[in-house]
Amino acid sequence: MSMSMDMGTPSTPRNTCTRSQSASTTASMPMSPVVEILTKQLDAGLNPIRPEVGVIKTVSVLATASKELLWWLGMPGLWFCNLVRLLLFTFVMLPAFIPVFIHYLSSPFVVKNVCYGPSIRHQLDVYVPEEDPDAEGEWQDGGPSERPPRAKKPVVVFVTGGAWIIGYKAWSLLMGRTFQKNGVILVSPDYRNFPQGTAQTMVKDVTCALQWVLDHCEELGGDPDNITVMGQSAGAHLSVLALIEAAEKQAKGGAAPWMAGSFARYVGISGPYDIVKLIPEMHRRGLHKRVLKALMVDPLDLSPTARMLAIAPAAARLLPPFSLYHGTADATVPVQQTKDMAAALKKAKVVLERVVLMEGKSHTDPILEDPASGSDPLMHELITL
Repeated sequence: MSMSMDMGTPSTPRNTCTRSQSASTTASMPMSPVVEILTKQLDAGLNPIRPEVGVIKTVSVLATASKELLWWLGMPGLWFCNLVRLLLFTFVMLPAFIPVFIHYLSSPFVVKNVCYGPSIRHQLDVYVPEEDPDAEGEWQDGGPSERPPRAKKPVVVFVTGGAWIIGYKAWSLLMGRTFQKNGVILVSPDYRNFPQGTAQTMVKDVTCALQWVLDHCEELGGDPDNITVMGQSAGAHLSVLALIEAAEKQAKGGAAPWMAGSFARYVGISGPYDIVKLIPEMHRRGLHKRVLKALMVDPLDLSPTARMLAIAPAAARLLPPFSLYHGTADATVPVQQTKDMAAALKKAKVVLERVVLMEGKSHTDPILEDPASGSDPLMHELITL
């Protein structure tokens, strides 16, 4: 079976998106002046269906992708048992998820489904900190270009995980809410999942999303000198590859999408950085090797650790400082992955600000269970960066 490299791609130019009036006005609930302006400017809305694609084609694309994915995974399989475990885990966590999900849908400070490229998966969410109510009139009377100078806020671009198969921007709900409360803008982009594309396709999507953030940072009220690229699990893998590839192209004098130094830092959480070593582990956990070979066409080239060991000094100097976090009890991505990546960064003489090995923490503890329980040591760390 041939793998579809881009599903539901309309004929509109890259980085453009047009939404119907009904989509733009779905967020008719009371809004803050800041977010109301941003929602109109960024052509966002509660409805994730892109008007130029339509409901029927969107459903068709999703059905085709699901059918193709089942073909790749095979039935039955160990992956199905893991899926059942995931569903049970979600059910147990529902009491913590529901209030945050309601906030996501109804909050006047979450700008949803902003298009950054042509695919139906090229959308992102923006969590905007709640501004000072005393300043609302300034936004209502004038526009962003006329408002008095305000303090620019730090920006975090958070790329979610999902085993390169079930990644979705809404997985950042808890983290988005926490950063929002602490005066930080969080941008969470979607990217095409397998079998819509390979890992390299996903890196291109993340690269495109990062370009969008650079283009719109000040429009969002963000500080262009304080943008953090952050990823968890597969998101950590894809986002660091985007930075490495940009630095390498820039060092060679090629056409880099953006300068790697445009970002203040990189933060990787529970990241799989050595795909060659990880493939046998993932196979044992139920993801068939034929899926992994189709997903990771060139495992060595898609291994950030190997790329760092071979990186030219000129490219390494262009990379931002790194901070790495990993739970020592991670059974999905072994903590050794982060240890090896840290060693490779040191060898390449890339600035390594922090390597935090969280004792007894699982793959999801730092971003799900801990925030849901009210004890969130990772977020305390991240807010100080």
